[in-house]
Amino acid sequence: MQFISLVALATIITLSSAETLEEKAKRAGLVPIPASKNEILKLVDDFRNPITDAKIELGQKLYFDPRLSKSGLLSCNTCHNLAIGGADGLSTAIGHKWKDNPHHLNSPTVYNSVFNAVQSWDGRNPDLEDQVQGPIQAGAVMAAPKELIVQRITSIPTYVNEFKNAYGDNVRIDFKKIADTIALYERTLVTPSRFDTFMLGNENALSQAEKEGLDTFISKGCTTCHYDIGIGGTMQPFEVVN
Repeated sequence: MQFISLVALATIITLSSAETLEEKAKRAGLVPIPASKNEILKLVDDFRNPITDAKIELGQKLYFDPRLSKSGLLSCNTCHNLAIGGADGLSTAIGHKWKDNPHHLNSPTVYNSVFNAVQSWDGRNPDLEDQVQGPIQAGAVMAAPKELIVQRITSIPTYVNEFKNAYGDNVRIDFKKIADTIALYERTLVTPSRFDTFMLGNENALSQAEKEGLDTFISKGCTTCHYDIGIGGTMQPFEVVN
C-alpha cells in the first residue's frame, strides 16, 4: 500500500482549492465592464432619457461648446479634457476669470463616471444629470445663469433644429433639457481596458507585473473604497464619504 505524506497531502489540498487572481478580484468586489456594446448600453442607459445617436451627437456638441459659460471661454471639456484622460491634469481646477477653485478641488475624470455610485467629490449629486447642472451655474466654474444658457442655445437655429431632431418637434429647450443632453453624452464615455478583458477570463490580458500589482491592490485593502465596475466605488476622498 502506498501512503502520501501529510506534507504532500496538504500541498494537494492547497493547490486544488487555490483561488485564482480573477476569483480573488471578484470576491473583493471588482466587476468588469462588459465586452459587448449592447451590454454596456444596458448599464449606462437611462429610461428617463433613452440614448440615441442623435442625442449623443447633440450632447457632444454641447459638451465642447464654450458658449455654455458666462465668459464664452470655458466648456465642459476645458476641465474634463477628453484628450488627456477626461480631466485637466491640474491640482486645482481653474474656473471663471481664470481663478483657482476656492475649495482647492481638482477635476475628476469624466471617463467611466457613469459607474460612480454618486457624483462630485462630496457625493452631493445622485447622477450625472444632476451633476452637470452645477458647474455651469457655479460662480467659481462656468458662472452662467440658466436663463443665459437657454437664451444662447435657442438663438442658434442649428441647435434648435438638432434638439427637434433628437427629441421631436415639440421639444421644450430649457436648462434641464440642455444639461440632460450633456449628461447623456457623458454616459457613453466608457473605456473598457485590458483589466476588464482579464476579469472576463483572459488570463493573458495582463502582464505578470500587472497581475502582481492587482494582487497587491486587493491585498492592501484598496478595494475597500475602489470597487465595483470601473473600480470607482463612491469616488469620495477620505473623511468625506459616510
